[in-house]
Amino acid sequence: KSLAIVIKAGKTGITTELMLFQIRNNATFASKTNKTQVRLDIVSVTANADFFFRIILNATAGGSPSFADFDTNTSLVAIDTAGTTRTGGRVLAAFVVDANNGQVIDLSQYDIYMVPGDIISVTAQSSGAGAAAQAALSWFEEI
Repeated sequence: KSLAIVIKAGKTGITTELMLFQIRNNATFASKTNKTQVRLDIVSVTANADFFFRIILNATAGGSPSFADFDTNTSLVAIDTAGTTRTGGRVLAAFVVDANNGQVIDLSQYDIYMVPGDIISVTAQSSGAGAAAQAALSWFEEI
C-alpha cells in the first residue's frame, strides 16, 4: 500500500539560511524495526522576496529541533518545524525563486529515497529584510 503525504510550513524574517522544516524516516514504526524507504515526490515554494531554497540530506539542525510523528498509526515519518540553522549534510537540490513567485519542482524524476533514520531538511535564504517563505513537500511511503 502506498501512502502520499504533504507537509507545509513557512517562516518570516529570514535573512540567512534557515530551516523551514525537516522530515525523518523513523527507525521504528508500530514498535517494529522500519525497513521501508520514503520517496520524495514534489516540493512547492513561495516567497515575498528573492529566495534560495535547498533540500538537504542528513544535515544537523541548530536551535531546538523537536520531531513529532506525522501520524503514529499510518506514517513512517516524523516532522520538525523548530529547527533553525543547519550545518553539514548533502545538498540534493538547490534553486532560486524570484520575489512574489512560486515554483513547483517534481522530485520524483531524481529518485530521492530516504532509508530509515535519514532526515531531509528544506531551507530558505534571502537578503531581503522581513523576507518570508513557505514550502510544501510531498512524499510516498510504501507501507
